[in-house]
Amino acid sequence: MATTYLTHTHGSAATLSTKGTFSCWIKRSAVAGEQVIFTGNDGSNRDFVRFESSSILRTRGCAGAWDLQTTQVFRDSNAWYHIVVSVDTTQGTAANRVKLYVNGTQVTSFAAASYPSQNADFSVNNNIAQYIGSWGATGSEFFDGYLSDVHFIDGQALTPTSFAEEFNGVWTPKAFSGSYGTNGYQLKFGTSTAVGDDTGGGNNDWAPLGFTYASVSASSGIYTSSGRIESIFD
Repeated sequence: MATTYLTHTHGSAATLSTKGTFSCWIKRSAVAGEQVIFTGNDGSNRDFVRFESSSILRTRGCAGAWDLQTTQVFRDSNAWYHIVVSVDTTQGTAANRVKLYVNGTQVTSFAAASYPSQNADFSVNNNIAQYIGSWGATGSEFFDGYLSDVHFIDGQALTPTSFAEEFNGVWTPKAFSGSYGTNGYQLKFGTSTAVGDDTGGGNNDWAPLGFTYASVSASSGIYTSSGRIESIFD
């Protein structure tokens, strides 16, 4: 399993700690064990998106107050999945406070589902350690696969159509045209020397750890690495 990951700690408090959106494209290379896609981890409060060992998708946050675990499993190592977690804890209806989408469709069938209290704060907008592809600095639950076009939007709860669209019957990435907020970012993984650079304009760069590049195509913005992280969106 790959032992590469990226890490970042925001330099300031969030634009709004009750609203945020995480979006990414992923393709799994291995389906064994728990694999973290993204987490904000201060040692006690952990907001995360990960695959469980059973290959279900799980997102948890607000010190465990929200916990969504899909009934659907994700074992197709040939498929790209677009995953969006949209949070707005100001909503009056509990089930509207956290929404999970896969390939443009909201997931509504869960093996387990709990939601945060109204106006609860969650961690990933704020200045705690963040990780993509790992549980934390000690290194565990590494993601084994491909990641592409990662976005975090600080202060807005958005839908998948902000990041993708249907084109010739296929769910496809598109350019994001909105605001990222204070702690928002976009990671396009566009070159070997700038893998963790924030291309969203906020200078919220990430530190890549463990990457060794096999090839780079400057014209297409696509590269591969021993950690199997690439950009499919230029």
